[in-house]
Amino acid sequence: MKFNFFLITIFSVSCYSTSQLVKHMPNYPTSYVFEGNILKVKNAIKKAYYQAGYRGGYFDFADDRIILSTQAEKIFSSGSNKNDYYFSRGLFPESKVYFSKKNKPFPYYADFHIHISEIDSGRTKVEIYTFNSKIEIGSEFFPSLPHLVRLAKTKAVPPTTIEEYTILLKIGEVLGIEMPPMTGVQ
Repeated sequence: MKFNFFLITIFSVSCYSTSQLVKHMPNYPTSYVFEGNILKVKNAIKKAYYQAGYRGGYFDFADDRIILSTQAEKIFSSGSNKNDYYFSRGLFPESKVYFSKKNKPFPYYADFHIHISEIDSGRTKVEIYTFNSKIEIGSEFFPSLPHLVRLAKTKAVPPTTIEEYTILLKIGEVLGIEMPPMTGVQ
């Protein structure tokens, strides 16, 4: 019995690779001051989220009736975050930085706090804070209860600033603002 357990353990550990290659990680801004009042920018953020078609996550905001994340609940408990959004368990289809030994990009997950502050009546600052960034490195060998599905095996990684700037670029696109493009990223 012990021998079978040992073989199963070795086999299940070998079903995924935890090693990753980190390609060049450029440093992009994680905040931007947009031309537009706070309401215009908030509407642009909602529109950008839905246009981007992010999958696997959910979107919380302070005036929502149901907050789905305890992290979002903590953030929204502060009065200075009353205009903010929280994008949880967001999946970017492929990491631009983290790659397998076979040079395949790993799926990248993270939670994003989108902090909004009014500079003046015509300018609004948007800051993106990242929590729980991780890559999917494979699947668990055995299905998990109660639904008998194989769960994703993930590994915590440092945030890259690429995803944060991608969100800012999408907001700028909705607002019709031309922002500096990303360079050096596939």
